[in-house]
Amino acid sequence: MTKHRAGALHAALTTHLQLAKIELDKDDDEQVIFETLNSRGTPLGTFELAKNFLLREAKDKGFEERGILIPLDEFKLKWWEREIGSGRARRPHVEAFLHHWLTMETAKDILLAQTFRFFRQYVSTSHKPITMVIRELGCSGKRYKELLTADKFPEEAPEFSDFVRRWKTLQADVFTPVILYIWQSNANNTQVRRAYQALESYLVRRLIVGLDTRGYGSISRRLLSLLKKRGRKGVDTVVHEYFRSLRSDRERWPTNSDVRYACANEKLLGRTSASRVRMVLEAAECALPNSPWTDDKQGLSKKPLSVEHIMPRNWQTANWALPDAKVAGRGETAEQARTRLIHSLGNLTLVNRQDNSKLSNADWTRKCEIYTDDREKLALNIDLLHPRKGATPSGWDENKIRERSERLAKHVLKVWPRPA
Repeated sequence: MTKHRAGALHAALTTHLQLAKIELDKDDDEQVIFETLNSRGTPLGTFELAKNFLLREAKDKGFEERGILIPLDEFKLKWWEREIGSGRARRPHVEAFLHHWLTMETAKDILLAQTFRFFRQYVSTSHKPITMVIRELGCSGKRYKELLTADKFPEEAPEFSDFVRRWKTLQADVFTPVILYIWQSNANNTQVRRAYQALESYLVRRLIVGLDTRGYGSISRRLLSLLKKRGRKGVDTVVHEYFRSLRSDRERWPTNSDVRYACANEKLLGRTSASRVRMVLEAAECALPNSPWTDDKQGLSKKPLSVEHIMPRNWQTANWALPDAKVAGRGETAEQARTRLIHSLGNLTLVNRQDNSKLSNADWTRKCEIYTDDREKLALNIDLLHPRKGATPSGWDENKIRERSERLAKHVLKVWPRPA
């Protein structure tokens, strides 16, 4: 090295070389930061990081780079870029899928921020050939997309479109790995349908009864582990037996008595969202005799309907007198009982949105006129006006609410059965 070049090197090292110190928090992933720096600061999504890792692993194992990721071409479709969720949890379909797929494969509790770290660990320790991991990831992606769009194209999977629509309404995202595992299993359609029916029944019954949802992550992962161990027994049998084995209030599958009591006595709207209440009322509508929507549940779900209180929430401002007596057995005043029952299933129905404002605080006579002219000819409102094909009730009070709750509960139990 010449004296001149040595001087230039010294100058470069002492005056131009810059060192960056990056301190990581305990939840930071050093691989994510490394990949981002290598991409000239361009943020990389979790799935892009996963693809890069798979490519490097394949090359390290002697595979040619060209064509190795062809099974992942599915993820180039624009659908995968669309975002789902809300607020800080909003993310593209492809990111949500990778998290669900990894949970399905490992049956572990994986934080979203740690998805890539767990993916790297899974690939490195799974004992599967890298080509198999790539192929399985691509195949699962196709099935995941089929699953999430089944309600949009009911003609392609008519037996599952209702389940998918209700699953989305329930926002039971934590059960997605279970649903995906069953969807891509070797089970026949009857077994898959029965497994999904049990899961839907479990979730809706707990919604109606008002039981806690905070333990669903653990419940889902334990079910996944059982399906992996005992799946040959039949996915439907495993799901049924598992839910029936749960005993505590945090986990149990509510009985018929639980549901009947909750329908007749407990607040529903307000404790859960209007969209979920509509889901329950739509199911009751389609189960009622002579409903025009029994064979077109998808069509009913697209109608511009809203949930309507029969006895209005602001009953004080209208002609809705309180009964004098206390409600037996609960030690409530008449006003307290009404406040509770006014949001129960028996006091709720579905109407065309254009009629909702007319019905708002109307008296019973005016409401009957509007229900009679129901644009959608819902069996819910025919049954309301002519219970058991009888005459229209002369008034509407707490007793009528309970009676209607009991009638609707019978249909709810048929839609979402629970084996004895």
